[in-house]
Amino acid sequence: MNHHPQRTAVASAAVRAALANGRYRASRRSTGYGQCVLVAREGDLVGIQDSKLPGGERQMRTLVVSWPAFCTFVAGVKCGRHDAY
Repeated sequence: MNHHPQRTAVASAAVRAALANGRYRASRRSTGYGQCVLVAREGDLVGIQDSKLPGGERQMRTLVVSWPAFCTFVAGVKCGRHDAY
């Protein structure tokens, strides 16, 4: 259940704006073979997409998180917190 419908509307508008303006980018370490995580920031929101998906499906499956949550996740990746066992 969504207790903040206005926040959802803002997130959707921000993601659409980021997509419309082509602001998604891949990591500099990306190999360019279509197996990248694409990231776009729009204000305090970050959209995350899988480059393997076709464009329309990629847009529908965009994961949206807050900028602080994204920064926490990236810091965890850098220190190995999410490495496989």
